[in-house]
Amino acid sequence: MVRALAEARGVTTSDLIRDWVAKGLASAGRSLDPVTELRRGLDTAQRALDTFAARGGAGGQGEAAA
Repeated sequence: MVRALAEARGVTTSDLIRDWVAKGLASAGRSLDPVTELRRGLDTAQRALDTFAARGGAGGQGEAAA
């Protein structure tokens, strides 16, 4: 079930669980580390870019334009 949900969201199982834990900590009143949040955002953006490039995005070149 977790694997299917992760695949549907286009993330790894580990990333999905990590997000659940982060949201749980945030709702418990603990503040999240901004560096960790930045890294997570950059990882998400990189995965999106990799997916876009693999699908022939950026004019069909197969890689992102610089």
